[in-house]
Amino acid sequence: MKKHLLLALISLSVIGCDESAIDPLTGKYPAPEKYEFSTVADRSEVKDDNGFRVFSLKFECPEGSFNANFVADKYYLVPQTYTYSASEGTNGTYFNTTWTAKDGASAQVKSGDIKVYKNDNSYEIKGALTLSDSKVIRIHFKGDIIYEEIIEALRLQKLLSASAQPQENGTNLITIKAGTAGITATPGDYGLTIGGDGNYISIDFCCGSASLEEGTYTPAANGETIKGNFVKGYDTEMWGMTFTNWGTCWFTVANNAATGIHIESGEIVVSKKDNIYTITVNNESAFVEYVGEINL
Repeated sequence: MKKHLLLALISLSVIGCDESAIDPLTGKYPAPEKYEFSTVADRSEVKDDNGFRVFSLKFECPEGSFNANFVADKYYLVPQTYTYSASEGTNGTYFNTTWTAKDGASAQVKSGDIKVYKNDNSYEIKGALTLSDSKVIRIHFKGDIIYEEIIEALRLQKLLSASAQPQENGTNLITIKAGTAGITATPGDYGLTIGGDGNYISIDFCCGSASLEEGTYTPAANGETIKGNFVKGYDTEMWGMTFTNWGTCWFTVANNAATGIHIESGEIVVSKKDNIYTITVNNESAFVEYVGEINL
């Protein structure tokens, strides 16, 4: 009998070390603590190196404060389910999120989804989250969060192709094709076959080397390869036939059929951090952006 009593006491002492464990008296997990928020105490929005925005929000209630960092691909906090990330993540994640009690005790969120709903400027944010101290909390916010509209460049998610071609004048023609998610690109004997549905851009950069160089590119005349320019869109004739949409052009693809327009004005800005390029095309016909690696 003494042996069984000793084992029971040891079991209770072990369970008592884990606040998320089953209550030895009731046989149940403790109920999650619920926190209701109606106002945002502090907020900021910052565009990160990948072209996404990090939305930092601080909510307060009588019991303490909740600080969350969401990653989204619009100028406003996008309504969707955000999943936990141990570090700054990609679109649709949250990271570095903390609950701080009124007495100053703080714990990081280590798991759980946060659901965001939106109706005009009215937001509802809720989730059941596990903290680093093993406690489970339920958070709920309902109120207005107003974001000023920003005209965003259309994100081109896919790099379709990248190539470098030396020119007689010593420059290199760097051709980059990038498109939206619904575009397909199939290599073949006669070049790249573009299909699917969506949009893509083909850009001819004139560079001093066989790599895409940083800078602001302005249009050069049809077919001219002058360093620091992009070749504006043009049509040409060969073998008695007309070939359309050479140089830099913007295409719309529907049911595998593409129609193009020439990019003949504006500017194209290229920047690079580590191995990640950002290409921004700002033209009256296309305001688009590609962020990602480019291997030539």
